[in-house]
Amino acid sequence: MNRIKLIVILVFFMFSVGLFSQGWLYTSGNKIYKEDGTVFTGRGANIFDTRSCNAATAFSPNVEEVKRRIDELVDVWGADYMRLCLESYETLAGWQVHGLSVLEDTAYLNDIVEIV
Repeated sequence: MNRIKLIVILVFFMFSVGLFSQGWLYTSGNKIYKEDGTVFTGRGANIFDTRSCNAATAFSPNVEEVKRRIDELVDVWGADYMRLCLESYETLAGWQVHGLSVLEDTAYLNDIVEIV
């Protein structure tokens, strides 16, 4: 069930953030296309979850910071396309507070749901 929730969330995120009036996007080669076949050009950026860097795994995740970054990108920078970057590890070192995948860490999945 968690895998299905994750897939639904990620698909929703990939096809809806900033694309409310433009329809579906798809990729071919190294380009993103609109549903009419024209190349999508937009202002975009990667959004790094505070769990998406091993240097941050020693600290508690901060969903509010990720949402602040999204607000800055949309409201100030005018971004209309974002990609949420996630990272996880097979096992945790003793100093890591988090780092397991969203399939193994319910709190991580809940954070992603809140962010998206």
